[in-house]
Amino acid sequence: MAIHLQIEEDRLLIRADTTRMDGENLIFTAMEKAGVFEKHWREVTIDLQHLEYLNSLGITELVNIHRSLRGNGRTFVLRLIHVDRKVNAILELVEIQKIAEISLKGA
Repeated sequence: MAIHLQIEEDRLLIRADTTRMDGENLIFTAMEKAGVFEKHWREVTIDLQHLEYLNSLGITELVNIHRSLRGNGRTFVLRLIHVDRKVNAILELVEIQKIAEISLKGA
């Protein structure tokens, strides 16, 4: 389970090669270690292509990522891409679309 960060000027792409988001905070920790919360980003994209399982702790991680990137009133676009339909059903229940744009796998 690896997290890869790719920086292109004011855009950040995160590839999460993990099947679960359930409280380990792998993405948040990788971002913190890389110091990305200190910079202002225009766009942050998280590729969740391999994600099969998401629980409330995983949702909390996504919300914490958003809050940390937003910082002192900074604005940016958060995108979750290649999201599995089952995972998306959970994200819709908690109205994650209020803080992130979502694109489904195969769409």
